[in-house]
Amino acid sequence: PLGRLTQRDKAYQLAKAQRRARLARRIAAGFAILALLAVAAAGIALVQYRAAEKSKREAQAAAERATHARREAEKLVEFMVFDLRDKLKPIGRLDLLDDVSHKVDDYYQAFGNEGADPAVRRQRAAAMTNAGNVLDGQGKLAEAIAKYREALAIQQEIVAARPNDPQSHDDLFVSYNKLGNALREQGDLKAALTNYQAARAEAEKLVEGSPDDAIRLSYLAMS
Repeated sequence: PLGRLTQRDKAYQLAKAQRRARLARRIAAGFAILALLAVAAAGIALVQYRAAEKSKREAQAAAERATHARREAEKLVEFMVFDLRDKLKPIGRLDLLDDVSHKVDDYYQAFGNEGADPAVRRQRAAAMTNAGNVLDGQGKLAEAIAKYREALAIQQEIVAARPNDPQSHDDLFVSYNKLGNALREQGDLKAALTNYQAARAEAEKLVEGSPDDAIRLSYLAMS
């Protein structure tokens, strides 16, 4: 009968609607759980971000303190490398720099080249040269040559990084001559000549850039 079919249709439609409602509730519940998880993940990420930012600020502050401490240490090293040398050289007591040279060498070995700007590296080269001078004065020629080679290597690196800096070429000229003199004293004239020729090349560059500079003209004349 038509009435019973209509009632059956209604029951079917009701059951279908109930299934859709249950499915919608399950989907809504799933989205709610996902939303909670997303909020929780965002909260964790925020905490981690804030912790990372705090660590970053602390690390930056620590790096700034370390940089300041190193700058202060470099001032002391600069005094020992340059000022103390200049005070002891006129009275013929460069031997007193022996222990100082070892301490300065230990300092630079500890730091390596990390964060070292050209001025600091120049100090290190000067420290190596001072050590070579002391060893040469003590008759330890082979050890002195090793130090002069270390100084020369640093100067070459500085010039490679700053090819247009006249001071770096000045220092390189001096290093070539120091090593050349020591090698000549050792009797290795071929190696000495190689270094003297390299020094002359540096002198020629310096004079080309400053043709009226009396000091650099004297370098060329010396070469």
